[in-house]
Amino acid sequence: MRDTRARREGGERRVELWLPEHVLASIDALTRKRGCSRSEVVAELAVAGLHQASDIAGIFDGAGIEKRVAAVHEAGHALASLRYSLPWDKITILPLLSAEGFMQGPHYDRILWSRDAIRREVFKLMSGEAAQRAQFSADDSLHRNAGSQDRADAHRFLSERKMADESERDAFVDRELKRAIEWFRSPRRAEALHCVVEPLLKKSTLTRAQVIEVLPASLLRG
Repeated sequence: MRDTRARREGGERRVELWLPEHVLASIDALTRKRGCSRSEVVAELAVAGLHQASDIAGIFDGAGIEKRVAAVHEAGHALASLRYSLPWDKITILPLLSAEGFMQGPHYDRILWSRDAIRREVFKLMSGEAAQRAQFSADDSLHRNAGSQDRADAHRFLSERKMADESERDAFVDRELKRAIEWFRSPRRAEALHCVVEPLLKKSTLTRAQVIEVLPASLLRG
């Protein structure tokens, strides 16, 4: 298949890549679904660390269950954040290094963290794995690395909040993961996940406003 040159801009860098026509067609279809320009899509690809033509081609050639699992994972983070009104900007299933997707948001901290605020933050961090386990509980192979980075982030967060004992942190994280799994097992949460996952699979990235837009008011919180 003849290759076509595509120009990708990310930040101040401009990179010219030669991509197969079917990949360019996929990128252009994605821009139409999202109502944005090709340069916006390729800028996000650059942010995601995809700097080689083969990497980009792999994203649009590879789909299937792994991509859906990643979408459920990120949708889980989004729904838990909305439940507790925690700040975030967007979720994406464009990979970043070893991660299959990620949530972007402003870095924030509080001078004083209450016990309840700490619990909510850890609940949010573990909600990606929880959503996966609630939706794909029959297939343990999908969960081998489901929350390794999230768990590491939760441990680091708790350590920064002066919880020095590792066994205490483990117990805290496990408790919030269990709570989150039960939360996502309700029919209402399964419906909410579906509402977010389907457009996320089509568009690859959803902003907070777009997630709120696709959710019926009855499913936004609770």
